Amino acid sequence: MEKKINIPMSMVKTLVEPLFIKSVRDKQFVVDALLSMVPEHTLVMFLELANLQSYKPLKKGMHVRFKRTKFYGSDYDADIMTDKGLLKDGYLYGYIDNDDSYHTEFNPYEPRMKVKYYVWSGSEVILLDDTVNTLDIEEFAKKDITYFKLQNAIKHDEVIEL
Repeated sequence: MEKKINIPMSMVKTLVEPLFIKSVRDKQFVVDALLSMVPEHTLVMFLELANLQSYKPLKKGMHVRFKRTKFYGSDYDADIMTDKGLLKDGYLYGYIDNDDSYHTEFNPYEPRMKVKYYVWSGSEVILLDDTVNTLDIEEFAKKDITYFKLQNAIKHDEVIEL
């Protein structure tokens, strides 16, 4: 897990101010107004995004993978999940259900996403819910999830290499 630090507002201003062009009449006023209007979690997300080389915004319904940082009891058996192809190298697979805001429209830049992830339970795959930091989520095609590769191969009587 990445270490988080608090940044003084003066440093945040120094980082944000160059983003505004010189033609803004009162640049300092605009920077101060923006920083006072934006919630801290949104500002943190903005600064993290600004620091990335590239970022592909997430979409509702997009299949993803992520490493779970919190475990609540025993949602799943890691060995069985690995055997079934639903857990690999610590990654769980699922899809974006929504952002973690109360807005009606999906925001791909919301700092946290609601994810439905696949879990083997008894004799079937079920979906469980989790809330995950947006920047900890990677797009991952459903067809590349080992469990679904195996299901497709069985359905079409094919042999695949894993």
